[in-house]
Amino acid sequence: MRKEKKAKRKGKIMWGIIYIVTFIAAFGGSVAFKMKHDPFGGEFKVKWNDTVGKVYTDIAYGEGEANKFDLYVPAGDSRNSYGLVVYLHAGGFTSGDKSGDGEMLEWLCSKGYVAAGINYTLVSDDHPDTSVYSQSMEIREIKSAFGTSEYDEEIKDISALLWVNENSVPTLVAYGKYDKVQPYEGSLRLLKALEDNNVPHDYYLCEHSGHGLQNDNKVYGEYMRKILEYLDTYMPIK
Repeated sequence: MRKEKKAKRKGKIMWGIIYIVTFIAAFGGSVAFKMKHDPFGGEFKVKWNDTVGKVYTDIAYGEGEANKFDLYVPAGDSRNSYGLVVYLHAGGFTSGDKSGDGEMLEWLCSKGYVAAGINYTLVSDDHPDTSVYSQSMEIREIKSAFGTSEYDEEIKDISALLWVNENSVPTLVAYGKYDKVQPYEGSLRLLKALEDNNVPHDYYLCEHSGHGLQNDNKVYGEYMRKILEYLDTYMPIK
């Protein structure tokens, strides 16, 4: 009897281990597949070469060590004008680098736009007073004042919401409902400000995604196509 119980216990443990290993393998495979798989079949990518454009790297635009940008220039000179798209890398003004945006910049360039990916001085111990962004380090402590006039005054320099008025430029926004970097509720305040000021805008909500908009391929695809629509409408290439 004891041997039978012991054998059953070992069997349960063995099956438990098999289930865990299977889950880890399936999860790991899913992550690897998602990282490598392009759900849009290359729609937002381009095979970069001299027939598409040329990139000029690390062009200085200021005195700061980080004040450099990469310029992606379309091949040929047949157009009368070229729109300029300035692309700021992500990272909450504390991290990130323009080198991580090459794929996006190449794609924009392939559509006929001059695209600039810029670096800028990041908030750090070495640069505690960096422009207006240094205020973000202090704002983390102002939790009890959220939504008050005092809070709004503190964050105005780094808040898109508080700069919205009737003269604001057409705005395209995409948010992940589970965003923990910039909470989803904040996007609703921004949306209301755009509506109240009659600013032309489009708003895309990724219902299953976080900050990276990673789990809503259909919505993300619509958002990327809308980028080109906005550029063609408000900054057409002739």
